[in-house]
Amino acid sequence: DVLSPGFPYSLVSAESADRIAWLENERGMRNVYTATPPDYEPVRLSSYFSDDGIDLQSLQISDDGEIVTFIRGHAPNRDGWVANPNSDPRGGERVVWAMSTRGGNPWRVVEARGYTLSSDGRWVLFEEDGQIHRAPVNSGLDARVDPGVPFITAYGDNRGATWSPDDRRVAYVSDRGDHSYIGVYDARSPAITYLAPGVDHDTSPAWSPDGAQVAFIRRPGDPFGARAELGDADPADLPEGMMEATFSGGHTLEIWVASAETGEGRRLWSAPPGEDGFSDIRSIEWRGEHIVFEAEPGNWRHWYSISVTDPRPEPVELTPGDGFVMQVSFSADGRTLYYSSNHSDSDRRDLWRVPVAGGQPQKLTDGDGIETFPAALASGREVALLY
Repeated sequence: DVLSPGFPYSLVSAESADRIAWLENERGMRNVYTATPPDYEPVRLSSYFSDDGIDLQSLQISDDGEIVTFIRGHAPNRDGWVANPNSDPRGGERVVWAMSTRGGNPWRVVEARGYTLSSDGRWVLFEEDGQIHRAPVNSGLDARVDPGVPFITAYGDNRGATWSPDDRRVAYVSDRGDHSYIGVYDARSPAITYLAPGVDHDTSPAWSPDGAQVAFIRRPGDPFGARAELGDADPADLPEGMMEATFSGGHTLEIWVASAETGEGRRLWSAPPGEDGFSDIRSIEWRGEHIVFEAEPGNWRHWYSISVTDPRPEPVELTPGDGFVMQVSFSADGRTLYYSSNHSDSDRRDLWRVPVAGGQPQKLTDGDGIETFPAALASGREVALLY
């Protein structure tokens, strides 16, 4: 009785078509659903009709809303084992599957821990043994591509691959131990361009809407003492700067913007020295003419934006108030942020919207409900949510 009601999760929307999709757990049976306006009649796509304990995760949808992909299988534990609830003698597995939103049976794409779907729904990127791999969503159309052969073979531990808006290029993080680069692979050349490479830790690549530039986070490279063989020496006795690294000025985080074509870059903004909330930014997104990110310079994690065109940009708080911001979604044009928060009632969640450039947030829902996981539709007229 307690577990039987359907529980929807992982709500997503297409970028260029008004279609939503989600995962749902009904009496232990996990399945993929979709719906379109104006009636939003739920259509079950998959047919997993047993309570087998196998999880569905990481639902993604192509820009045109024609293809959905998802992972079936549990995340591996620290030893790399995938849960095997049914004691299948073949072992547990974690596999990317794909389906047409018009119906039919799901088909197996590739075994992977995680993946990123291209906007056209043709390819997935995934990481294995420190290299970036590519697999065709429909192997019948691209049978010449072997997912077991790295798409990009490069020195270092390569991860965090993300498609450019036109799916022509791939940006990724190349970790070299005491420093890391942002690499851009151009499939038409083919060639790799490193963006403003140096001796620092570069992470979190985010494409500009036109695909011409990439923004990323830069932190100082490892200090000498972190890699040195100290023996019996006390780290406290080392000269200042041997165990800590900062940029000139004392700050420890910068946001950079670089050309995907040439690799030439510039520093857009640096976090104030000693401001731990901004120095702990984990990821960024490029929306319209702004870099958007989550940070906690105060008591709550909120969302901020920085103008890419302002010669001396400063962060603009988008989600002010006493309370925390949960899930967010952006309009297709990148101008509006939708978010769920408890700003109006600590025991509830309401849906809000605010311009990414900054402005007064507007509350879209009210009452005693809990509204979470917004997913803005492509037309900009509606936003889906879990209630």
